[in-house]
Amino acid sequence: MIFDKIENLKLYSAFNSHFDDMVKFIEENDFAALPCGSYEVGNGVKVSIAEYEPAGNDKFEAHRNFHDVQYAIIGN
Repeated sequence: MIFDKIENLKLYSAFNSHFDDMVKFIEENDFAALPCGSYEVGNGVKVSIAEYEPAGNDKFEAHRNFHDVQYAIIGN
């Protein structure tokens, strides 16, 4: 797991070429203006936008088959 600022996402492109697609989508879109839903970005990259209240637990999740970037648009 990586815990960092969204501004540093470009630094992780060496891990997986799909990071470039995520960075481009983040830079070109205003997430607060996009409706909730799923967006195909390309090259196997999918973006899901959702609104929810965090459960409040301190447990982190992990994935073996894909990368998961969680980005809080509003709040902490």
